[in-house]
Amino acid sequence: KYRKHLVNPFHTEKAYEWLLENDQLLDNTLSFADSGGLQELLLGGMVKSPEEIFKWQEKYCDIGFALDKLPFVTENSFNVGWTFDIVNFDKHATTTKERILSGLKVRTEFKSFKFYAIIQGTKYEEYIRWKNIIEQPGIDGWCCKSPTNSPANLAETAVFVIKELDKPVHFLGIGQLTKSIILYYAKRY
Repeated sequence: KYRKHLVNPFHTEKAYEWLLENDQLLDNTLSFADSGGLQELLLGGMVKSPEEIFKWQEKYCDIGFALDKLPFVTENSFNVGWTFDIVNFDKHATTTKERILSGLKVRTEFKSFKFYAIIQGTKYEEYIRWKNIIEQPGIDGWCCKSPTNSPANLAETAVFVIKELDKPVHFLGIGQLTKSIILYYAKRY
């Protein structure tokens, strides 16, 4: 029995709608909605518009992650392997900002829904660059991740969060014990 869910408007959309419509979730369930940015990269193009994603997230979830333009390129036609795209980093951030604005334009007055923007980059300075480009009114929180599985990289991300962010933060993709310990410590701040 789970009270927290991460759903996706591409892969679990219909199943999650059915669960909600048939009262199959436990009381006090918290639902996070992924953005689809990774699916865009892996599928080779945007499947749904930022407005469609935002409307679905707002209707079915508690917290939605903004559709970002991941600063990566796939390494071959099979979309296997990705390379960080530092050359077009600011362009990806600007596209992300435009997508955030598109989503926010369709926001209703449904006050309990929260909209989190994702911070991209591989190190502290890039996180700041990305944040400075995409930040705007209407963002209720942030998502951050570690660029590698190294606990040291997550520690750098946690320092960025502590020093630079003043809204709630969701850490993406943290499941290892060695990385979780860093977040438990960082939560003190």
